[in-house]
Amino acid sequence: MMWIPLKVLQSVALWLVWRSGADQQQLAVPLSLFGLHLFLGNWWNVVFFVRHKLQESLGWMGAFWASIAASIAAFWQVSPLAALLFAPTQVWVTIAAKLNFDIAQLNKGSSGSGKKQA
Repeated sequence: MMWIPLKVLQSVALWLVWRSGADQQQLAVPLSLFGLHLFLGNWWNVVFFVRHKLQESLGWMGAFWASIAASIAAFWQVSPLAALLFAPTQVWVTIAAKLNFDIAQLNKGSSGSGKKQA
């Protein structure tokens, strides 16, 4: 349920950046980083929830977290309000990263470590 308000905030943030009046060159980095964060978030879901690769998902979560931080920094240059609207996502993904780490640690060496049993 947490993702619905976060996606609304992200959408408004993206709209503020898009409508900021910045030229294409100024928008290239923020929009590219936003797209990267979407890809990495979706890929983390595949690795963690579909493939059950708990240890591997930690690296993807780290990349996802970093892409959000970079997006916030890039958004700030164009629209500080957009960056602030994106910040709750960083908080939530930090919590999710800790959960990811804990789950991976608890399942080290067990069938939940990424190896499906037949």
